[in-house]
Amino acid sequence: MPLLLLALCVLSLSACALPDEFTLITPELAGTTASPGSRGPYASALITRSVRARVDDSLTVDLIVPFKDFAPLPGPHPVAIIIQGGLVPPERYHWLGHHLATRGWVTLFPHHRSDLAIFETGNALHTLDALRTLASDPGDELHGMLSSQPAALIGHSLGAVVAGKTWLADPHAFGPLIMLAGIPAQNDDFASRPEHASSRILSISGTRDGSLEPERAFDGFSILETSTSPSLFALVDGMTHYQWTTGITQDELEKEQTAGVTKAAAHQRALFLIDAHLEGRFDLLDVPARWPIGLLTHDQWLAQESP
Repeated sequence: MPLLLLALCVLSLSACALPDEFTLITPELAGTTASPGSRGPYASALITRSVRARVDDSLTVDLIVPFKDFAPLPGPHPVAIIIQGGLVPPERYHWLGHHLATRGWVTLFPHHRSDLAIFETGNALHTLDALRTLASDPGDELHGMLSSQPAALIGHSLGAVVAGKTWLADPHAFGPLIMLAGIPAQNDDFASRPEHASSRILSISGTRDGSLEPERAFDGFSILETSTSPSLFALVDGMTHYQWTTGITQDELEKEQTAGVTKAAAHQRALFLIDAHLEGRFDLLDVPARWPIGLLTHDQWLAQESP
């Protein structure tokens, strides 16, 4: 009977004796190997909190955390913050947070008014500070879960612009930076940011992106290359702009090119780079010959496009 109950809990993805506020999304997969690009062994759960910022402002933030045996995995865990693209709700990026949680990360999704992060560029830092304060309280559900080490910043499209500005604004708060189908603002001074051991930059775009063509994405990467931190540019062959999200609106669909790869395959390819970047696997990142099929350097893409 206990085994049957456990099986029912996993199959239904129910809250099954979960602590208050959490919703279990991804079940555990005991024995799963955690090579870059593959999901890890943990379950993942979602919790939404409201935190105080800017004296009298209330901010909403979604958190996706690793679970084990229907309870939060004891921390502290490294933190990643994902900043949404323009007019795209944060929940459309939850797929990435659930993936990272299975590998032991806590992922934060700060909300922004009208789903436009560019008008509230401080929300990532405000929510990070507020949640770390909550996590220091032994009576809070998040107690002990958030590492004090520099957080990773991930932004998609317009959210990548905001992620870049946030990364520059507080060098001590943030380590790895990942831009997904996005480029920094032209006047952002990446050369002046002091280098830290955990600071590194990854820019990934799709070859079928209807909003950011590969050559324009590579031109934007030249700004990132001025940083003293290690930087890498890569392309996911066949990926479109909104394949970074779940769901697509009619307006978004009209901007898209025809995808050359399924969304699941595009995610699988991109996750190899994201995981390797966040985990410091430079033995893989720095050797394109070790990348999975479907990932390209800029030079490889140019050769592929040549008649």
